[in-house]
Amino acid sequence: MDDNKVLPPYLQQGELNEEMENNMNIGVIAACIAILGVVAFSIKSFIDVPSILSVLINAWFAGGTVYLVAISYGIVNDLIACRKNLPYFILGHQNYQRGLVKSNDPNVVAIAWGIYATKDLAMIFSTIFTIVSLVTGLIGLPFAAFVLPLIVSTIPFVILGAHLHARKWEKLTQLTFPFISEYQNNRLEYWLKEQKDINTWYANSARNEYGYRIMPLIGLTGLVSFITLSGIAKFLPSILFGIVFTVFLPLGLGILLAISIIIACLFLYIYRDKQVNSNSYKLNYTQSSHSFFKSFGKLGEYVQGILFMVFIIFKAIICCQLC
Repeated sequence: MDDNKVLPPYLQQGELNEEMENNMNIGVIAACIAILGVVAFSIKSFIDVPSILSVLINAWFAGGTVYLVAISYGIVNDLIACRKNLPYFILGHQNYQRGLVKSNDPNVVAIAWGIYATKDLAMIFSTIFTIVSLVTGLIGLPFAAFVLPLIVSTIPFVILGAHLHARKWEKLTQLTFPFISEYQNNRLEYWLKEQKDINTWYANSARNEYGYRIMPLIGLTGLVSFITLSGIAKFLPSILFGIVFTVFLPLGLGILLAISIIIACLFLYIYRDKQVNSNSYKLNYTQSSHSFFKSFGKLGEYVQGILFMVFIIFKAIICCQLC
């Protein structure tokens, strides 16, 4: 802990942004729905189901996996960024932004911001993949599930590219103090006292900007590949559409992603209000953390519809197995 960065008492009052926190919670709800898609696909992989149900589950799995991949990228990227400049996230880096969680633990903050920052794009591409997979399945094209692991294989390179891009900003010497809002600037005067602190602030913005440019391109490339390879399946080696590449490999990937996100979300909700003593970036909050269930309630009818669909699918699977 650096005592020179401890805020005076009149600046120690922190603020949470309820709308941002609500959006983060919605991102977690979407992750739960995506994880259920992985569960459904794993069950379907080992029992016989009607072809139409198989198509529906494949589409759910494809969209869910894409969503889990996207928010996993966001979390890993922000785990690095939080260790570079934690105030960037604790205070927010846009004038309308505030904190997402009360914790100053970089791991908790990274999970929260990783989900919040990637949720919208993740939902868009997840929905597109779901629809495309559904349409290709309904017209009789095979499920090119092996494309999903290929998409995942590009993520480490994007993270590395973002890190190298951010490192360039860390080495600059002419960057000036970032002026955002009075709430943020008053506290940053204590937390960004050195040039390296200012540089890492801007470097985090560069890191985010890199991801926002590259990840959609990967999503579009993956989507085009998925459609193309499904369409020309009869010209491809049959092994690509065998059980290894269409079941075991994507299923293993989906399970790994699902377990990782479950652990991350549990860690987030257990420790989001707890402060650590390993750094000086502490604020006091009088606001209560925005309840996960309150966010859930705002989506009441939508979530109930999704859960009802899940119930029907699993009931159909069980009935088919019994028959």
